[in-house]
Amino acid sequence: LRVRISFENRSDDHRLRFHVPLGEPAERAAAEGQFAVVERPPVPEAGHGEVPVPTYPARGFVDAGGVAVLLDHVLEYELLDGSELALTVLRSIGLISRSDHPYRDDPAGPEVAIPDAQCRGAWSIGFGLYPHAGSWAQAGVTAQAERYAHDLLAAAGRAAGAAGAEEEGLRVEGDGVVLSALRRRGDWLELRLVCEAPDAVVARVSGGFSEARTADLLGRPGESLPLEEGALLLELPAWRIQTLQLRRA
Repeated sequence: LRVRISFENRSDDHRLRFHVPLGEPAERAAAEGQFAVVERPPVPEAGHGEVPVPTYPARGFVDAGGVAVLLDHVLEYELLDGSELALTVLRSIGLISRSDHPYRDDPAGPEVAIPDAQCRGAWSIGFGLYPHAGSWAQAGVTAQAERYAHDLLAAAGRAAGAAGAEEEGLRVEGDGVVLSALRRRGDWLELRLVCEAPDAVVARVSGGFSEARTADLLGRPGESLPLEEGALLLELPAWRIQTLQLRRA
């Protein structure tokens, strides 16, 4: 279910939240971050000199109690009494920080006015809701988050037998395997895969390739990898980040 909230904000110094009722009681929430999924209990966290607050960031999705919230931007969430997810859709502030702050012993920054941060005016914020059974990993929530973040593209087709009509495109498969980046590097396609799963998985990358090799984060070539009928089968340990380079014949 795709949800979009559009409104005119005329208030200062406030937070607007959308509450999502859960399908079942939850003792913890799971939120995607950068190359990881973090599971947190509803116990506030804090650093030195801070009052604990139970709100956390999510990118991609946040999941609890059989409901995943699919995101196209970073969003703050809170698990309320194990029965609701509260999503911050707008937060209005007027200062970078406060010298006399009830939640901090020391200010987070200067007490400088930033009127535009009151976020007055028209806003439109969207997200997806995906009810499911089992855990986020069992329900394939990472794949659903990818589908939500990337709208369908329509393109003109070609009749069977036409030049190029049977050419195979790039395809990445595997439970919990996320395609994080894709670019051309000369004659090679360079892609970065992430195994966002608590267990090892097998990733399959196909597209009529003739060569494959690993690469480091700077794109420097590594060892050659074997192919099976133009496809690469690669076991990825849990939470592995792997950069690959592939070339077509």
